[in-house]
Amino acid sequence: MSDLFDPVAEKTERAVIFCCHPSIYSSVVLAELLKNPQINIAAVVLSTRIRYLNSNVVKDILSIIRDSGFRYVIYLGWISFVYNILGGFFALTPVHRQCAKRDIVVLNTDNINNAEGQEFIREQSNALLVTATFNQKLSAETLALKNICCVNLHPGKLPEYRGFDPVLIALQHKQAICEITLHKTEAEFDAGDIISSQGLAVDLNQSVYWHQHQLFQLGGKLLSDYLSARSENPSGIAKPQEGEAAYYSWPNKNAMPDIGKLISLSDIKTLLFSR
Repeated sequence: MSDLFDPVAEKTERAVIFCCHPSIYSSVVLAELLKNPQINIAAVVLSTRIRYLNSNVVKDILSIIRDSGFRYVIYLGWISFVYNILGGFFALTPVHRQCAKRDIVVLNTDNINNAEGQEFIREQSNALLVTATFNQKLSAETLALKNICCVNLHPGKLPEYRGFDPVLIALQHKQAICEITLHKTEAEFDAGDIISSQGLAVDLNQSVYWHQHQLFQLGGKLLSDYLSARSENPSGIAKPQEGEAAYYSWPNKNAMPDIGKLISLSDIKTLLFSR
């Protein structure tokens, strides 16, 4: 096993491949990592997939409307498509602009597990593969690449809230606390040992977006501390998940009335103007 998971290993600069679907939340995490001079973002993998492999935009959007409703599609559009197109007007710079500013090499792909994706990873030797909001499952073959370790930021308590949008489900369940979890990546979704986690008090007056944004800010700091050469990293020893696992797929449109606000005008104003 690589010493990237060893809290007492020699503290050196960590080369990182950051994998994400381009959105507000992935921009939050990347911006936090770039603040840390001890972390070297060697490359970025941007998922071009919306929902299915080898699909198209129209088909995927129609399938999301069918399963999760038009309101949910509008929310996803705001945090990804609209945000990425109008990124120059937003307070938080989108991932692709952050990479261009720093000359970080980028791979755009709908399948990280194909030959091109695996070769891209191999080129970054001894790098830690970090995923956040990444809507692709890493194959066992990809995870087994030599000298590659992988961790994931998951905006949900594990193993109780595995799946696509655990924040939305936690709010639907009227939970008092939602969590961001840093864990090792396994071939099974959200099943790896837990490295660290942090909770956020639920505010039912706030939107799903507000909770997601807050959680990924916390998660970015967790990840930065984990990777930092200066950190003693006391929580770096990964522990097996405990308790009964539950997996939640795409939200059901019939449950949307129980959720409350997905994103508010106040959220959009803050996104646009808070610098």
